[in-house]
Parts: sequence; structure tokens; C-alpha cells
Amino acid sequence: MFKLVKKQPQIESTIPKELSQFVGTLTEAELAEMFQTQLTKLTGKVAEAELQGFAITAVVNEVRKINKKANFVKKAEASRVFGFIVGDGGLWDKIGNMISAAQNYVKKNNMGMAVQDNYVNGDGQILDRREKLFGKPNPNYLKPLPDKISDANRTLYLVARIGESKQFKFGTIQSNDAPLCRGWNKIRFFTPCSTWGIVKENEGMFKLNASTAEDTTSVFRALNEDLDVTQTFLDVVTPNLTEITNVERIYELTKDAWDRITFVKGKVAWIGRDRPTPFGAIKMGIMDENGVEVVVSIPEQIGKDFGELSEVIVIGKPERGDLKVVDEDTGKFTYQKKKGDVYIQAVGIFVTKATPIDVFSGEALGDAQEIEGWVS
Repeated sequence: MFKLVKKQPQIESTIPKELSQFVGTLTEAELAEMFQTQLTKLTGKVAEAELQGFAITAVVNEVRKINKKANFVKKAEASRVFGFIVGDGGLWDKIGNMISAAQNYVKKNNMGMAVQDNYVNGDGQILDRREKLFGKPNPNYLKPLPDKISDANRTLYLVARIGESKQFKFGTIQSNDAPLCRGWNKIRFFTPCSTWGIVKENEGMFKLNASTAEDTTSVFRALNEDLDVTQTFLDVVTPNLTEITNVERIYELTKDAWDRITFVKGKVAWIGRDRPTPFGAIKMGIMDENGVEVVVSIPEQIGKDFGELSEVIVIGKPERGDLKVVDEDTGKFTYQKKKGDVYIQAVGIFVTKATPIDVFSGEALGDAQEIEGWVS
């Protein structure tokens, strides 16, 4: 015998169909309550015909906030860093460079050409020439630069240990925060110090992002520690030294890596102190025991308190220079990009044996708040 089962009447939903997709994230009762709350808030503030639509939109926005909070990943915590700074890639101020480039272009040419070539607009406002920001298209590309805008980055090179580790390693800390980048102008090389950093990688060479959190800002603090800086540096770097004769080979193997770094030991053959570039860099040559030489470009921020014949370890990026080609008939010259010799763009220099600066003649054969980046 079959038992007659009375069919339950279907209950109509108490929420608009547009909100049914969120059942699961919240219960239908919770969504209904939110919907009624929004209707009450909006009554008399929007047209009656639009009331339900605005209330639905308001509920969707509240659900969005709930989902965002549920999916929020706690910001990476900074780790304590202990060691010493061995190199500085320098402050790269993209906004300052764009402003200088535009001003120089106008001086060298004229306002009409500067407008034509997208350095300024018709009102003389300097244009944003950054096609991409952090790898994505810049929505303000070729629009006037806003007032008080900043875009800077800087990379420092360290020998340090991270957190509770006892192992010293070579690595980097990088910042895109303009005040902090400027604050790092006062750093001291090869001096025991501590700071904070957010670990990106820690296999082999470590990579840190600077922290700007109030309690863990990546300011370097000098330490009165019994640390043998020289021995620690040599222990870390010596196994990774590149022979001068292998610098070109290393360049070819690593030229596509933007963060390539090599360590090269040699004797200083000459230093062109009297021929600085417009940016304050000078060149020097270092040689091995057989007289094989490689040129090193030393930027303004790197110390040069040593003379010819000194023994040094250069920390830097191998680069291929441009080839100068002279027309024999006219005497005019042109440059073929990336066709010249390989040289080293130094980020740091460690002097193992020093001579006085004047041992030879030194002539070459070729608006934000300020941050104290170093606290004693």
C-alpha cells in the first residue's frame, strides 16, 4: 500500500533574484535582512522607481566587502636582518629624470619639438612618459605629471643573516618608497648594522623588500658588535669569485638576468679621477697577475678612497659597452650599441690591500617627509 505524502507548498524567496547568487556566502535570511535595511536607509533619498535597484546594489557592495575581508591575506611580516652593507645600486628617481629630460630637451631644441615628441603638452606641462608601472600599462601615459608625485627605487647589497639564522649570505634589499630611498643616502658600508626586511627569496642569494611599517621600517641602525667584517665578507664572497678572463663569458651567460651580479678580484691599474661623467661616475681598470684588464665604472655613491696598485674585490653587474666607430674621412664618430667591450658596473668595492690615493697621477688609459636612513 502506498502512503500518500502531502506536497509541501513552495515558499517564495524573500530576496530579489539578483541576490540569490550570494546564498551560501550568507543565508537567505541574512540577505533579506540586509536588503530590508538598505531599503529603509534609501527610502526618501532616491526616486521610488529606483529604490529596489539601489538597495540591491548596496547589498552586493556589502557582500563584496565581506568576501574581501574573508580573502584578506595578512601582509607579510618583516624579519630582523643583521650584517653589513656592501653595495648600493643608487637612487633611481624616475619622476626627477623625466622632469630633467624634458627641461633639457626644451633647452636643446625648442618648445614645439618638445610638444611634438611628447615631452610636454601645449601648455608646457611635463608629460608622464612611463609606459608601464610595475609591469602593467600606465593609465596616465603621456598625461601631465601630477604635483607632488614620486616614483623612486633603490637596491642595497648586503652580507647578512636573516631572522634566527646564524648563516651569513649575500643578498639585496629593495625599496620603491621615495622617502626611504632618499634616507638610504646616509648608509655606511662594511659597518655592522641591523634593519628589517620582508623576505622574498632565501635560497642561495636572499632577496628582501623594504618594510615601511611603523615599527619595522627598513632603517639601518649601527651596532657595536664584535663582528669580523673582513673575514665574514671573504667567507661569503671568495667561493663565488670570477676570474677577470671569465668576465665576458659570465656576461654572455647572464645578460638576460636583470639582477645579475658578479664578484671580481684584481689589482688597480689606473683610475680616471679627472674624467668623471655628468653623473659623477669615474672609470678604473683592474688587472690580474698576468696583466689582463677589465674596466670598472664606479658610480658617485661608491667610495674611491684607494689608489693604484691596491687589491680590490669589485661587486657589480657585467655590461657590454657601445663600440665607438670613427669615420676616417670626416673624423666624425658614431656608436654601435652593445657592440663594445664588456665592463663591470660597480655597486660596491671591498679593498683588501690599499695604497694612498695619490700613489700615481690617476690618469685613465680609457615634498615627502624625510627619513633618516642610518641611525648611529
